[in-house]
Amino acid sequence: MPRLALVPGEPGGIGPELCVRLAQTARSESLTVIGDADCLLQAASRLRLPLRLVPAGQFAGHGELALEPLPAPRAVQ
Repeated sequence: MPRLALVPGEPGGIGPELCVRLAQTARSESLTVIGDADCLLQAASRLRLPLRLVPAGQFAGHGELALEPLPAPRAVQ
């Protein structure tokens, strides 16, 4: 099974929203997002989409993302 890592980029940009939308699709590869948990959860809330974060290394199913935490240096607005 392929293993991929994804960095959402600028926390205030479109990257976190794209990650949340990616979590809503069926995947055959193992995907880990390296980013800020609060930022991803806020993006999911704005989009009104379900999102559950699981620890990196675990398989993430529909509506889930495996997360390697990389906290933003400041709160994202």
